[in-house]
Amino acid sequence: YGTATAVAYECGGNWANNGDPNDDWGIIRLNRNIGDQTGWLGLHWQSESYSSTRNVDLNGYPSVVNNQSTKLMHVSFGHIDISEARMLKSDDLDASGGNSGGPCYYHDATHGYVAIGILQGGSNNESYTTVLRIDQWLFNKLTSYTTLRA
Repeated sequence: YGTATAVAYECGGNWANNGDPNDDWGIIRLNRNIGDQTGWLGLHWQSESYSSTRNVDLNGYPSVVNNQSTKLMHVSFGHIDISEARMLKSDDLDASGGNSGGPCYYHDATHGYVAIGILQGGSNNESYTTVLRIDQWLFNKLTSYTTLRA
């Protein structure tokens, strides 16, 4: 896909200043648009809770998968167990160090693949994998970048 350079970035102010997990998100703006080559992932938010039967996927590049040091994209499939105002939690999604920041998404028959959250983390010591839920405010913030051109 060639080379792209970061020209701007933004993250949640409460995360940067206080480590608040309810504001743990970030955006990197590139000097050129590569989405038409790499593909686009849509965004979705809803005010009601996600059903415990909602199947979702996680993607990311963890530091280690199955004790191998190769950096391959890791995909995990599972469902949402707990749907809170700012967090989604799952006890069967597998996330490890380095996966954080990857999308939590599902396939919608009308809109294709849509992200509903941003992976925060999970480990063998935690009972749930946690995902920052894309609420209306974060949805509006993220989609505001789609109108910007490098």
